[in-house]
Amino acid sequence: MPIEDKNHQTLWKHSSFEIFDEVRRKKLTVGLRCGISLNGENVDVALKGYFSKVDDNAVAYDIVAITPLTGKNSGDEKNCSFSFIHDRQSSEGVEKLSFTGRGTVIEVKRMKDGKPTQLLLHLAPHLLTSKARREERLNWKHEDTKVLWCMVVRHPPEEMQGFREIIAAHYKAVQGNINAKLKDISAGGACVWLADDSTVKKFFINDHYMLFFVPTHSPGLSPFVLLAKKVGRDRKGEHSDLFIHLRFCHELDWNRSGKRLAWTGIENIGSERLRLFIQGRK
Repeated sequence: MPIEDKNHQTLWKHSSFEIFDEVRRKKLTVGLRCGISLNGENVDVALKGYFSKVDDNAVAYDIVAITPLTGKNSGDEKNCSFSFIHDRQSSEGVEKLSFTGRGTVIEVKRMKDGKPTQLLLHLAPHLLTSKARREERLNWKHEDTKVLWCMVVRHPPEEMQGFREIIAAHYKAVQGNINAKLKDISAGGACVWLADDSTVKKFFINDHYMLFFVPTHSPGLSPFVLLAKKVGRDRKGEHSDLFIHLRFCHELDWNRSGKRLAWTGIENIGSERLRLFIQGRK
């Protein structure tokens, strides 16, 4: 079966079996999420591992690392999702593609102490793929931030007056306190800690997050203002802190903005301004 992208255009003439077998031969890292029994409890986990055997009936997945996921568990021990990065030769050279798909857990093999070591999987032949960006990522410290706000916007502001009203309303709502912290950031996206999950609960499918921040050590630098889509969420740490994963899609261009705001589409290319800033911090 051919591999298709999200617009259902054929990207690869190989069958999914050939792709899985090539992933096995190259021993590429495969990420997998599923439910599994650990220490007598059913928990959702994120796994890292590789395919050790591929045939027409099943794929053997050797587990290298297990990370329990916090939050409410699905209790689903049969279904799984997987992803991996694979190179493809194109007219422009070698490009990296991100493959994702779903499957079924047939069997869990364990050590004597009960620790899972291998899964036997039946993987669906239909794969979705997208270009994988590997932007340089900057770990962010609290002292690096002079101002940082993260807010949900139903409709991105088109005029400066509306933009100022959104900022003022958010400042009043949080009473001047910081409601978000950057964990890390790249030209293409960010991982953001939220003080509470009220914004997530109120989030609708067409909404955007607007990230507004001013770095501490960059006097005279205009604020970074980025519209983003939420592509994931995790709860981590002792207090199950909420982190959301954002992919930037638009950036405010201060040079072209006056009474009307100029938003630049950056979903496929990332923010060049952020990219230069991150390179300067390394």
